[in-house]
Amino acid sequence: MRTYSPHRLIACLCVVLFALPVLAEDEGDTAQQTAQRPWKLNVTGGVAHLFDTDIENSGGSFSLTQARVGVDGGVGLSEDLKLSLALDYVHEAFNFKGTTGFAGLGPWSDVDTINVSTKLSWNMDDQWTFFGGPIFTWSAESGADFADAFTFGGSVGAIYTFDDRLSIGGGIAILDRLEDSVNFFPIVIVNWRIADDLTLRVRSIDLGAGTGFGVELAWAFAKDFELSGGVMYQSRRFRLDSAGTAPNGVGEFKAAPVYVKLTWSPCEYCSVSAIAGITTFGRLGLESSTGGTIAKQDFDATPIIGASAVVRF
Repeated sequence: MRTYSPHRLIACLCVVLFALPVLAEDEGDTAQQTAQRPWKLNVTGGVAHLFDTDIENSGGSFSLTQARVGVDGGVGLSEDLKLSLALDYVHEAFNFKGTTGFAGLGPWSDVDTINVSTKLSWNMDDQWTFFGGPIFTWSAESGADFADAFTFGGSVGAIYTFDDRLSIGGGIAILDRLEDSVNFFPIVIVNWRIADDLTLRVRSIDLGAGTGFGVELAWAFAKDFELSGGVMYQSRRFRLDSAGTAPNGVGEFKAAPVYVKLTWSPCEYCSVSAIAGITTFGRLGLESSTGGTIAKQDFDATPIIGASAVVRF
């Protein structure tokens, strides 16, 4: 009989609840908003650090430092039609310590990831918005075969805007994964302004340099300041180099950070954020070049901190 670990159950729940990054920013723009601002451009940068944590039942430990830079923008093709493009680069430095268990395998070191996504949005009327587009990802350890690190997918969906306080959307995403089967994910998007200073969001979350799908509650407690808290899910697979324990294999990192974030927006064109939290339900995986499992191990909950900045044009 197949058994399901807490990590698998949480992963499935998060996939059902959380949308893709390309869907998270402004899929709810009305035709009037598109006409008022026919183009826009955002530049984002951030860093994050996951403190050294023990790898359970294995011996050894690891820490992780991330840096990210991204550019995303959109242009109104007509009053009702908008094209969006996002380009994102993340560098992750893993530091494994120990001579036994998972860490003793020396599984991987530095990982680079590039995400490219496009989306076409059509405002049918003031309530309904339909969207869709492809998603491309390249993710690999330094020195890995460039051509073997690509995955792709796409998504389609719709959002209904009830009023200026509530919009709800849904759809489906199809994503390829390295040495894994194609995955079909339901999409849910929510933006609910419960009160003038309180908003519930289900969307892509930015924790400094790490992004993932999550739910957060945000409180605008003062002019130009927002305090938010929530939980998100991260899952990444990347191609390994040809010289390690798993030549041309696949590494995997999963976690569910619980966080608080303070954001300061001194003007409408920029904002900066500081993040602190705990990474929970963490798991590391090591697979062969054909997807066979070599090792999978949980890691202990550990603090995470980060910072990010956005400039809007």
